[in-house]
Amino acid sequence: MRKEMIGTGFGGQGIQLMIKIFASSLYNKGYLATFKSDYGPAVRGGKSSAYIVIKEFADDWPEIMEADVLIALSQQGFDFWIKEIKQDAIVFYDPATVKLGQKDGRKYYAVFASEIANDLEDKRAVNMAMLGGVVKITKMIVLDDIIEALKQTRKFSETNQKALEQGYDRVERKTN
Repeated sequence: MRKEMIGTGFGGQGIQLMIKIFASSLYNKGYLATFKSDYGPAVRGGKSSAYIVIKEFADDWPEIMEADVLIALSQQGFDFWIKEIKQDAIVFYDPATVKLGQKDGRKYYAVFASEIANDLEDKRAVNMAMLGGVVKITKMIVLDDIIEALKQTRKFSETNQKALEQGYDRVERKTN
């Protein structure tokens, strides 16, 4: 079962951390998961993407070929990657930062990550709110797996845990 995921946004949104924690959680559960980051010269404000490839065999190609999942926190990242993913891909987006285009048959899920971060009074929580929604819909792992991986980093906080839980609860299927 090969699965490919792309997380995209701009520098400073925590895309790298979000995808790295998801990849660590998968790896901790026994998946053959590789993580790769890609960001421009501007760490804050420049285009930022990160990738996970879940492989069936250790010698499978470790790079993205055609993603099954797109997680978009910026319009620029969404516009770039939407053309590169599978036609039946699942797309997660924050409606405060991404506007959908024409209907294309993909499964779209709105995660109200910016709203959640505002409610928590911490804009840095956007990435964890988004991750909560992704965990709920993809069902590859459970929220406790993410929290455990987050605890292994210096980024664990009550706010991040609340953002994960609220993102899990505030994801909606949208018709594009």
